[in-house]
Amino acid sequence: MKRRLLHNKKNQYILIVLSIIVIFMSVGYAYLKEQLTISGISSIVTSFNIEIVSIQESEIVNAETIYLQRDKTKGIIEVNLNKKGAKAVYDVTVKNSGNLDAVLNSINGINEANQVEPLDITVKTEGIESNMPLLKNQTMVFQIIVEWDANIESDNQTLDKTIEFELEYQQKIEDPVFPPYKFKNGDIIYFNPETNTQCDINEYRSENSLNENKSGCMKWYAFNDSESSSTVNVVLDHNTTYKVPWNSSGSNDQMIEAKEALITDTKTWDSSLHPRFMDANEVAKITGKTGFDVAISGKDNWFYFENNTQTAPSLSQGQAKYKWLFDYTNNCTENGCAISDSGTEGYWLINSSATLINRAWAVYKYGTVNDDLAEYDNCGVRPVITIKKSVLDKPIPTPSPTAT
Repeated sequence: MKRRLLHNKKNQYILIVLSIIVIFMSVGYAYLKEQLTISGISSIVTSFNIEIVSIQESEIVNAETIYLQRDKTKGIIEVNLNKKGAKAVYDVTVKNSGNLDAVLNSINGINEANQVEPLDITVKTEGIESNMPLLKNQTMVFQIIVEWDANIESDNQTLDKTIEFELEYQQKIEDPVFPPYKFKNGDIIYFNPETNTQCDINEYRSENSLNENKSGCMKWYAFNDSESSSTVNVVLDHNTTYKVPWNSSGSNDQMIEAKEALITDTKTWDSSLHPRFMDANEVAKITGKTGFDVAISGKDNWFYFENNTQTAPSLSQGQAKYKWLFDYTNNCTENGCAISDSGTEGYWLINSSATLINRAWAVYKYGTVNDDLAEYDNCGVRPVITIKKSVLDKPIPTPSPTAT
């Protein structure tokens, strides 16, 4: 009996020891698993490394570089311009040495440089814009252009300008996949450019289409889209500025007052929409006008939208196929548009005449595209914006009765 008790007691000790061993093994396994997991995660290293690798002279005309400096995504350019009309162009090379794709959020310092003395010298960039991607291991080059405006009266013989700029990048997030879709010419999209969001037809008010309105849910018309494009160009249904000269000096070497009006009108809009003027070639593509090229076209190459000729069509109010291109212009209902507005004869296009030095292209109340004197203030500003299709949460737009 005593031997049996000792044997049972021995078995109990063995069970206790085995239980302790199992517990220690479980804890050890859990610890080892945790260490392996942590080690696996920590071995994945991501880096976000973007920097300006060089700033170099590209074109120097009556100018002299005083100072160039770069530090990460910041740069400084100091240049001396020796006379009116002088120009200095710099190539800025940027590289993404990290392993994350990036997108440009903003380029700071350019607008600020244009707001400080000397104001005669203007600064602009080319080859770079907000939302431009810079993929990992990719290098890109853009230009900073410094010019002394020859049209501004000045007693100065020489001027210095300092530009301190900074590139702000963020990690690129892939846009949601938008199903292949082509908007037809004249398809209506209701869109708020201030919030960069599509709005519902119920949010739209007819007064939002009155000339000079620049905010809220407005009516836009799609044009020249393709199924493969991730963006769609749209033109507003009215002018944001009634009337303004293309260039009040009478010269068509550059758009001045109209461009300034566009900037003012759209200053509260989302910058990623890139507000701009329509191009005469885009109008020709919409209407199917063959053989037209604004680069070589002038006063004699104007045409009616309806038939792409210089023969006036006979149309009653609302009958024009392309009425959406010239609605809200003076007495346009006599030429087939749906609704008129006596405040403007039409709206300016970005192009100057290729044959005459004092004329620029415009869309007119007659349902035409033709050139006119750049100094006239009879036409206004009708912005075009570029919308990402991924922003349009309703892939099927409200169809226009005249969509083609």
